[in-house]
Amino acid sequence: MSGGGVMKILERMPLFILILLMVPMVLAGGSCTTTRWSVTEQYAVSPRQAPEILNRTEKLLPTVMPSVNRPILRLEPFVVETRQFTQQIKVERSVQSYEMRPFFSAVALSGATFALVLAHTGLLFSPNADQKLMLNITAASLGLLSLTHLRPVGEPIPTGESRYLRESGFEVLTDTLKLGLGEVAPDGVASVRVALNERVLLADDAVALQDGAIEINLSAFYREFSERYRQDDLAEVEVLYRGGVTRSSIPVRQFMETYVEVDQDLAELWSEPFMEQEYEITEIARGSSLPVIAGVAADDRWLRVRYGAREAYMLADRGYFKWFSDYANEAPLVLELREIPYGEVDIEQSIPVLRTGRDGDEALIITNSNDNLAGSRQFLQRSHRLFEDYMTTAFRIDPDRIQTLEPNRPGNENLQLSCRRGRGRMIVYLSGFSTLRQEASESTLYLYSLGEGGDESFVRIRTLFNQLLACQKEEILVFVDLDAVEMDDEGQIRMQQTQSMAPLRSLAASLVDRAPNSAVFFANLPGQTSSLYSGTGLDDKRHTIFMYFVAEGWKKRLRTVGELERHLSSNVDYTARRLHDRPQEVVVFGNRNLTFTDR
Repeated sequence: MSGGGVMKILERMPLFILILLMVPMVLAGGSCTTTRWSVTEQYAVSPRQAPEILNRTEKLLPTVMPSVNRPILRLEPFVVETRQFTQQIKVERSVQSYEMRPFFSAVALSGATFALVLAHTGLLFSPNADQKLMLNITAASLGLLSLTHLRPVGEPIPTGESRYLRESGFEVLTDTLKLGLGEVAPDGVASVRVALNERVLLADDAVALQDGAIEINLSAFYREFSERYRQDDLAEVEVLYRGGVTRSSIPVRQFMETYVEVDQDLAELWSEPFMEQEYEITEIARGSSLPVIAGVAADDRWLRVRYGAREAYMLADRGYFKWFSDYANEAPLVLELREIPYGEVDIEQSIPVLRTGRDGDEALIITNSNDNLAGSRQFLQRSHRLFEDYMTTAFRIDPDRIQTLEPNRPGNENLQLSCRRGRGRMIVYLSGFSTLRQEASESTLYLYSLGEGGDESFVRIRTLFNQLLACQKEEILVFVDLDAVEMDDEGQIRMQQTQSMAPLRSLAASLVDRAPNSAVFFANLPGQTSSLYSGTGLDDKRHTIFMYFVAEGWKKRLRTVGELERHLSSNVDYTARRLHDRPQEVVVFGNRNLTFTDR
């Protein structure tokens, strides 16, 4: 049909008929549905595909990992298969609903209606044939546009139909299947290797499966784990079974607890991290082990430990860390020392009177053991009290003439002695910590204190002896009970390494060469520990070994310095070796004919 024929049809068709024709077209096109295929996976694997088996191995794999409550590693047989799958592009069919866009459709239909009105009514102008044709085409185009420009309603609805198209790649998967008891080889044995930090602890090539599994008790190696304790220790377990190898790296802290074992003669337990008598709970002996609770107290000096059902605090330098497990074949040892009130130890009772009191007699205790971060000396306070009791009871010294000086206290650094000049006897008990310092061509002994923040203080003992000489006493007796320590290159305190007698001889000579009626007793050589007389039963004396036998000698009424020297030499070193397996040699310089008693 020619354009002129179309125009004639449109010209003869009344306007309202044209509009009525557009209404059902719009209503029919107001909504619709379509179907389409979409790519859902680029690398899909068809469930109907049979994979290619690349490898098949039997292995013993961990099924129960060790824990603190049960430090046993359990391994059971599995089949491990390596499979290869072909990947394909996956498409799925879906249905999508559409509806008209209200605003857009209203504008398009309004424009179509307006074009028709212009073409058929002459409302604004009288169009010619060509103009009527263009207006009718415009109206038809706007009407069709309102029908085709739709919006989707909701999500596409899958129809469940899918297809796998061309190959897109390959996927290799490992599948692990546990073998049943009937599938396990009856003659199966495993080769087991357990190592710690590359040190082999167990190597057994014939471990038989029991009830289809093997179990390894890792707590059985707690002694080996503790030899070189480290928080990040790893137990390496390697198991070979029917050609399959399983390697497991297990942190030791996962199945063992950190304990601290006391390596001092004793260690005090405190309810709070303060060395005050009111906070002391009890004392435990060398070899005792307690579990460490994570974290520290106020500073690194303290450990928080579990003592029975309660928490307690212990000085960190009292022991060393080790691994332990409650599942081990032995229980941790706790040797608790019973509290012995002062006065119940034999040398604290029935002190004899050895000397008639004289007006010029004096006694002096000099100690730097309190609040000294260089270390701690147990029972020194008790030994100080014992010394005071013998001074007042055995030697009849007025309590007002017994002084206690602490050079590591603020204001006491210069250690100025006060004494009555002339007449009488001066007895000195020097305790705590010392160190050797090089002076010119010889080593000289100093009192040594370490304060908070690493502040060190030194008091020259020879200067102290000069002050004793300045008192011009008729007799001077000095009992030196010091542990010689030093600071290593890493800033840690340790016992002095030398065991030379020369520094002691030189120090004593500065006194005894100038005061003929004097004597100096040294409890031990530098490098040796002044040990405690502590143990179980009758060996629990609660004093330093040196001071115990000094008091015992006085109680036995030994008359002279020489007799007391022989008594100490016969007993101190022997007792230290018997109780602690370490030497302690007493050294005495000066006048061995000086007498302690005039009765």
